[in-house]
Amino acid sequence: MQGKVNYGMPVKDILYDAIGYSKQIEEARRSYHKKEKGNDKVNDEAELIVEDGTLKIKLTSEEFLSGWRKDDKLMPIITAVVYLGDSSWDGPKSLFEMLNVPDERLYRFLNDYKLNLISPVDMDEEEFEKFHTDLGLAMKVIKHQKEDADEVIKATNHRRIDQDTALFLNSAVSLGLEYEEENGGIDMCLAMENKSKKDQVTGAIEAYRDCGTSDEDIIERVIKKFNVTKEYVLALLTPQKV
Repeated sequence: MQGKVNYGMPVKDILYDAIGYSKQIEEARRSYHKKEKGNDKVNDEAELIVEDGTLKIKLTSEEFLSGWRKDDKLMPIITAVVYLGDSSWDGPKSLFEMLNVPDERLYRFLNDYKLNLISPVDMDEEEFEKFHTDLGLAMKVIKHQKEDADEVIKATNHRRIDQDTALFLNSAVSLGLEYEEENGGIDMCLAMENKSKKDQVTGAIEAYRDCGTSDEDIIERVIKKFNVTKEYVLALLTPQKV
């Protein structure tokens, strides 16, 4: 995930994928490179290996040295860049956009590398409906984070989302959703109402403190004004003490 545009992202993604593929080959190499005790030579063909009762496949010298059989296949790696910014992605979306190529004839010898970019701020509204999970709503909230994220949440009409999505939104766009774990999911509207109430109570505490009000009087006044418990006020009161 990217909170800011990274103008070198194509190269960064190349490295991520290359490391992933390299790891797969290294794991295969380790499983194949079993030498006989006291013999450091590589034969024309590696010996058959019995490990945990399993007979390993015989390797040619090329396969043994490569750590990779001729017919082995890599598991594909798909790297996606999720951009959480509130303005459009203005960085390169491919390696070619980063290259200074003085002669176009060179392109036939170069390999491009394109980003799988997910940028909610650049998505059309109807695209969010294509998601079959809460991720669509999360992307929509991110798109509107700068202006009317609260309105987007209100429009959900008390839709419930899973806890992972709520955690993602709180970390991605600092929504500050206030909620408790529930079996049926988290009510988005209620979580926003709880956040709003917490902000009001916190603001009142700060105002009372600026006026020199004692903590005991603050607790009493806040409980009466906002109809909250003493424990609730204490939880907000304590962190502000110096």
